[in-house]
Amino acid sequence: MKPIIATDLAGSLLKNEVVKKAHEQWFEIMDFLLNDNTVRELAGKPDFFKYVDVIMERFTGLKAANSEEKKLINLFARNLFQMCYLSAVDQNSYHKDYADFLKSLKTKYQLFLITTTPENIIEAVLNKIGCSFFDKIVTNKIYEEPDKEMLFRNLKEKPLFYISESDQHFKTCKKLEIKTIMVTWEKKQDWENEVKEKPDYRANTVDELKKIIIPAIHSAAS
Repeated sequence: MKPIIATDLAGSLLKNEVVKKAHEQWFEIMDFLLNDNTVRELAGKPDFFKYVDVIMERFTGLKAANSEEKKLINLFARNLFQMCYLSAVDQNSYHKDYADFLKSLKTKYQLFLITTTPENIIEAVLNKIGCSFFDKIVTNKIYEEPDKEMLFRNLKEKPLFYISESDQHFKTCKKLEIKTIMVTWEKKQDWENEVKEKPDYRANTVDELKKIIIPAIHSAAS
C-alpha cells in the first residue's frame, strides 16, 4: 500500500480569504434577515462561532438546548455557510505551487484531505480550483459539529505526515504517531507567539516543504 500524505484545506491549499469572506457573508445575510445591523459586526470576533446558535434561535424559534432542534439549527446554519463558502471560491483562491507539489506525489503516495469543510460542497470547491486529485477526502457530515479530532481518531489508515497551517490538532496527531508539518505561507510575522503545540517540522515555502517531505518519504520507502 502506498504511504499517505494528509493535508488540511484552509490556509495551506485554499487561501484563508475564502473562509473569511464566507463568514462575513453569512453574518451579513443573517443581519439582513433579522433586520439587526449589529449581527454583521459579530463576524470579526475571534469567538464568532458561539453566536451562531443564538442568531439561529432568534431567526427560527428553535432551541439549541433541545438535541433534535440543535441538529436542525446546525443543518440550516451550515447549509447557508456552504453557499457563502462556495460563492467565495474562484480559480485564484488556492496556492498553485502547493497544489502542483501535491499532484507530483500522486504516482507513489496516497493523498488524503482532512477538513471540516462540509462534505456536500467539498468536491465542488475542489473542482472550482482544479484540485480534484485526492485519493480520499475525510470530512464531517453536514449535520455534525465540525470536529477534526474525531476525523483523525476514526482514520483506519495512518498518514505519514499531516500538513496544516494550524497547530490545533497537532497534539492529537502526535498521540496517533503522525508527523506534523506546519506551513506558514499565510502566517503573520509574529505567528510563533500564537503556536501552542509545536509541529515536528515547519515550512515557510513549498520549496522548504519539499526538503522535508521528499527525504522522509524516500527513507520510509527504503
